[in-house]
Amino acid sequence: MKPTALILATLILIGCATTRQSPSQPFRAKGTDSTIMIAGRVDITDPLFTTGHDLTISVNGEQVIKQPIGAGTMDASGTWQGKPVLSLCSRERNIWTGAYTISCRVIIDSEYAGTLQM
Repeated sequence: MKPTALILATLILIGCATTRQSPSQPFRAKGTDSTIMIAGRVDITDPLFTTGHDLTISVNGEQVIKQPIGAGTMDASGTWQGKPVLSLCSRERNIWTGAYTISCRVIIDSEYAGTLQM
């Protein structure tokens, strides 16, 4: 491969890095009056493969989970204000378009907080 073609291909792939953001979702724990917001983001740094994806889960804008996500299912954990946060994620690929959706069920302190789709 010519050096010019290699540089051009590299620049195209770098430019394809994208971010998928889920809409923020409100959650109110039992026995509390305050509502917190949960959100998720996937940074896709390698659009050709599923290995260059980083998952971030935030609670009230504070990053509580950041972990690479692979091609299948993934469980990730973190803490928020001393409470355990668990994210149970799966990936579904559309057989016709090849596009995929990442869904993460978020559990905060053993209580279901919501499902984020990216």
